[in-house]
Amino acid sequence: MQSEPKIIDHREIFISPDGTFSTGNELDGIVIELESERERIIRERFHTNVKDKSGSDSGVSIVKAPMPGLVRSILVKIGEQVQKGSQLVILEAMKMENVITAPAAGAVSKIHVSEGGSIEKNSAMLEISSK
Repeated sequence: MQSEPKIIDHREIFISPDGTFSTGNELDGIVIELESERERIIRERFHTNVKDKSGSDSGVSIVKAPMPGLVRSILVKIGEQVQKGSQLVILEAMKMENVITAPAAGAVSKIHVSEGGSIEKNSAMLEISSK
């Protein structure tokens, strides 16, 4: 049983009877993942699954820049295992830092950008292989 929600940093946070914090996405072992309209649009436009010669999914996802900007930081290395939602790159655009996250779990197979470099919208930043 969770307590009434508290608003912290514009988010609802629940305090469980055992004293742990929860966003309310996991209740009684059931996990609920919500995706905002903005997150859905970004996923559909900027996370591309590569097809093999037969047209089926090759297991490689290309993460593209959702906007032009400056690559401030690359948070992963080639071969590193990432989970869906893991932070990959910090992209600065219009004096704001934007965290680019993994569209799926897998291993980072290629990095197409370098720290301090500029990138155009829709340019490939890195690839994640799920196979």
